[in-house]
Amino acid sequence: MRICRQILRKGRKLTDCFVRGESGQALAAAVLAFTVLVGCAALAVDLGTAYVVQQRLQSAADEAALAAARVLAQSGDSAGVVEAALEYAELNGVPRDNTAVTVPCGGDPYQVEVICTRRMNYVFAGVLGHERGTVQARAVAECQTLRGPFDYAVFSGNTNFELPFNTGSTTVNGSIHSNDRLALRSGGITVNGDAEAVNRLSMNGGITVNGECIAAQIVQNGSVSREGEKGPLREMPDFSDIVKEAAAQAGTCSKGNKRYNGSDIYVDDPIYVEGDITFNAATVVSGSGIIIATGNITFNAACVLSPGSSVCFYSKNGNITINAGEMRIDGLLYAPNGTIRVNTSKFIVNGRIAADKLQLNVASIEVNCGEHDRDCLPRLEVMLIE
Repeated sequence: MRICRQILRKGRKLTDCFVRGESGQALAAAVLAFTVLVGCAALAVDLGTAYVVQQRLQSAADEAALAAARVLAQSGDSAGVVEAALEYAELNGVPRDNTAVTVPCGGDPYQVEVICTRRMNYVFAGVLGHERGTVQARAVAECQTLRGPFDYAVFSGNTNFELPFNTGSTTVNGSIHSNDRLALRSGGITVNGDAEAVNRLSMNGGITVNGECIAAQIVQNGSVSREGEKGPLREMPDFSDIVKEAAAQAGTCSKGNKRYNGSDIYVDDPIYVEGDITFNAATVVSGSGIIIATGNITFNAACVLSPGSSVCFYSKNGNITINAGEMRIDGLLYAPNGTIRVNTSKFIVNGRIAADKLQLNVASIEVNCGEHDRDCLPRLEVMLIE
């Protein structure tokens, strides 16, 4: 309204110029001012319209990119990814011909890009020679590896269990989490990350936590030092069906107990065993993938990874047990419905440990989680990154 009033005032001044016969210079100035005001009005109205259109396009592009990424995570089928993006863009008012889908995006096989475009007619800017314009929105979604328990170096998912560290020398290069209580009870424990529990965190002796201490109640040397906020309650996902399907397609499913007596293992295709798995001799694992047993997994000897490899040892319904004088395991240990038991004098894990419960009967333990040790996990989580 303010712009309109300004235009009317300038219009009246222009009329007065004609009536009073003012100089041509004044008339030219008035015409120029009037033209500028009309241009400003056109810009304000048309830019406002373009903004609304762009917001709607952005919403459509976001939804389409997320839908496409979900298909990418589940099947990896490029044609299905493109079809999902086009379908969701169309459901949000963008015709298929106005939607461009790129997969992989920027050379990353886990990213998908969606660009939605619309041509719009300007209402007022046409007076200035700009009758049409293009509005565009872009979104990029990515399939990411599972997080939750795999965000931690050591994780216990049971909601009625105290995760105890009664060990001697303990170094955890990462964070520790318990869905109930966490107890760090002996000297020589160093956590280069957070010590996190939903309910209570107990610390006795020479404990070093170089991150945050997070729990509803924090107890030091038997006395409550402070009340705090509960740590987050984390679920332990079951992704065994996805792995089983992939193993069936690759021909790497088997029934019955399986033993490895020192032979090397390649896991570029997942391995699914309906039964128990036992490692009886030192084993070298290469590739990036998952080894699943529906029952128990037992290590009676070391299991190491070749450089650049990433492996998850996953007991679907059983326990994982480590028996040896000294033991090194490279990879993720995952027992969402069971217990991980460590019966060694010295235990080194270059990866992560996550289970319903943990029993650490060990004099010395070292856990080193790294940037790429989750690369073997399925990419089931999707999010917008641009």
